[in-house]
Amino acid sequence: MILSNNTSLCYVHNDKQFFCCPDLLCAIQTGLCDADTTTPVWNRPASAFPTCRGNGSVVPLELCSSAFMFPGETETCCRPSKTPQLIPHPKAAILAKMPCGNPGDTSKVQNGEHALRGEFPWMVFLKNKIDNKFCGGTLIHPRYVLTAAHCIRSYPKTALRALLGVHNWRQETNPCTSASNCQEISIEDKFVLNRRQKVIHDIGLLRLKNPAKLVVGEVVPICLPIYDHLRVHLPIKLTITGWGIYNAERKASNILQKANTQVLQHESEIVNSDKCEIVNSFCAGGYEYANHCQGDSGGPYQAQDMYNGSVRYVQYGVISGGGKNCENPELPSKGMLVGYYMAWILNQMELS
Repeated sequence: MILSNNTSLCYVHNDKQFFCCPDLLCAIQTGLCDADTTTPVWNRPASAFPTCRGNGSVVPLELCSSAFMFPGETETCCRPSKTPQLIPHPKAAILAKMPCGNPGDTSKVQNGEHALRGEFPWMVFLKNKIDNKFCGGTLIHPRYVLTAAHCIRSYPKTALRALLGVHNWRQETNPCTSASNCQEISIEDKFVLNRRQKVIHDIGLLRLKNPAKLVVGEVVPICLPIYDHLRVHLPIKLTITGWGIYNAERKASNILQKANTQVLQHESEIVNSDKCEIVNSFCAGGYEYANHCQGDSGGPYQAQDMYNGSVRYVQYGVISGGGKNCENPELPSKGMLVGYYMAWILNQMELS
């Protein structure tokens, strides 16, 4: 951050305005450009990862940079640096310069089942022309959409369409015209992680044929956990969003829905299943907490957190299995842990 007359205001602290620093070095070592290194006060939500020595967290080995870990066999006590550092990937610094995770006028946000227009401007309505099934997704860059692998694996890229800026999909997507806020973009390429292991890697990425037109409050990317303090953190309370089934009549919602849910630790009596151990995925919902349903797959588990000096929405998970469990609310739903797949995601992205 740097004091400037620039228009890229990031935050205000002690009556001083701090602006986003365009230098790549600032993305790599943010403290070098800060006129005041003290960040705004932010009460960070509790993490689903257990705490350990040195203010660390017990996380899967894949989530921790070797510079900060006390290693074990499969898990490690990971202690992130005192000042935010990017994860060790050459493309992380490029992605860090991109505006993300800001819904615009947050004063409009309210509690309720219906999300307001612009409340989650990174949401993507992903449809295909073969069987008219749909999934959710998130815009993570003007050219890239993150989703679940099972949403795109069986379909040719020519059959898939990404619709952005959608609120009521029945009104706005047939067709997606220039008169509405909607943007319909075809797919240039798709990527699915196909590791032949016992673990299911339900993660997919789409490269858009044309870059999305970013519009504040309408079409904005969500932030990813590309900083070490985000990668080793999984908020217990998360928000899920989607257009999936929402009632006993198994009817999909016209309007984007939102719900708060809670991550379940694998030792919890509620879970009672090894399938919910937090490694590359996690379980959430069950009992009094919200579950996702069919049609919500590919959408985000998200929460606000500190990102590059300001509070932004960060995507911590991708909605995966358990959609049928919305009819059995005592059973949890599953999300893929985005931090676990950050290297794979960045490897597929062409960034410059």
